[in-house]
Amino acid sequence: MDIQRRAKRGARKLRATDSGMQMMHPVVIVAYYGGLGLLCMVQFHPLFLFLALAVLLVQVWLNGAWRQLREWMWAYMVIALSILIWNPIFSHRGDWVLFYIKDIPIVLESIIYGFTMMLLVLCVLIMFLSYNALVGTLKFLYIFSRISPRIAVMTAMAVRFVPLLRRRLSTIIDIQRTRGVSLRQGSLIERLKNGARLLQIALVWSLEEAMHTADALAAKGYGSGPRSSYDHYKMGLRDRISLAWIIMLFLIIIVGWMYGYGVMAIYPSLDERMMDNGLEWGQLFIFMCYLMIPLIIEGREKLQWRS
Repeated sequence: MDIQRRAKRGARKLRATDSGMQMMHPVVIVAYYGGLGLLCMVQFHPLFLFLALAVLLVQVWLNGAWRQLREWMWAYMVIALSILIWNPIFSHRGDWVLFYIKDIPIVLESIIYGFTMMLLVLCVLIMFLSYNALVGTLKFLYIFSRISPRIAVMTAMAVRFVPLLRRRLSTIIDIQRTRGVSLRQGSLIERLKNGARLLQIALVWSLEEAMHTADALAAKGYGSGPRSSYDHYKMGLRDRISLAWIIMLFLIIIVGWMYGYGVMAIYPSLDERMMDNGLEWGQLFIFMCYLMIPLIIEGREKLQWRS
């Protein structure tokens, strides 16, 4: 039974890592997620952002990053609920006063703005989670190292630092527990001292490895001349077509946004018009077409795999 479970788990990981978007050129992936982040910020509309959030959740599931999402879900929900709760309390702009909490007016505009901002923050966080599942360090360096090698390496190391520090802290805690150093036993001052000591060990470990990495890069002459790449990605026909669709749909959406379509005015007074004409729905349809590009690629890949 254990062998069968490991085989099924390995097959699921293989399908996730060899998915359609994973096999696309890195430029296509970066262009899609870069455009999506910008579109989510300019199309500040609850309906647009809600659909973007739903599609991003499906993308995370298809990309195999659902486990990471479950690990960070509690933090995401705390951030989202904080925005939803605190914005109506501190912001009182608007005309539609719903009720009062100890002389604090709660207005409809602040609630809608907080809800829309919550959707935007969740979209950005989950978008980066899906992006990290598709674009690793090698792909990131392949794209940006030719523009600025030093900044690319520093960015890759900074992105890698947080999960690496978590793993090292877990290892240090397990080792120090055998020596009687615990974060769950003793007084509060003793636990704070033990935590500071463990954090100091992890930081010293990380700084020492960073120095070794810098020495190794300097010894190999990184950034001193033209850089070659270990992974060579070729832009195929499918990549060119996908990139052309991404650019075309992005430009159409931006033009529609410049004319005011898909934008909901909340402050200082709530715009009562919401998707009141065909052009607004057309803007939403094009936005959905942009969102569905990875799902179309993934679905086409799975149909070819099954057939």
